[in-house]
Amino acid sequence: AGDVPVNAAGAFSWTEVVPPDGAVAGVVRAGLDRVELSEFQRTIDVAGDGFLERVFTPAEIAYCAGRVDRLATRFAAKEAVAKVFGTGFRGMGCREIELQTSPHGEPHVVLHARARRRADHLGITSISVSLTHTAVAAEAFIVALCTAPDAEQWIREETSHG
Repeated sequence: AGDVPVNAAGAFSWTEVVPPDGAVAGVVRAGLDRVELSEFQRTIDVAGDGFLERVFTPAEIAYCAGRVDRLATRFAAKEAVAKVFGTGFRGMGCREIELQTSPHGEPHVVLHARARRRADHLGITSISVSLTHTAVAAEAFIVALCTAPDAEQWIREETSHG
């Protein structure tokens, strides 16, 4: 196996995508989040509709139809995208990261306003999302491909802890 680039804090959260000809095609960033359904339900019970309206778009609320598993998987996806950005939600709102579902059930990430600008700054050209849940937890896994010419350098600078 090849060497993994590291910094003083450990492994970077990125990996170069190298096709057979050896040219770097981009940088892959990943984010993962897990939400405990019982805790998420308690948050909804305590904070009510105001919480839902701060976190989810009207379309997300309508699609989820009050189902805590659907709401929690979308919340986990928003958190995982924020991890891919390397900033958390600093400088953007939860509703700027939207989860839409295709007619055949495939989830898609749609970015708005500051979230879109952050993705553009990182050179993110595509985002893939996988959602799952059990009776006790919801999880989301995000993979983003950054193909802008300066993406690798920006990411190295922003993840440098030295």
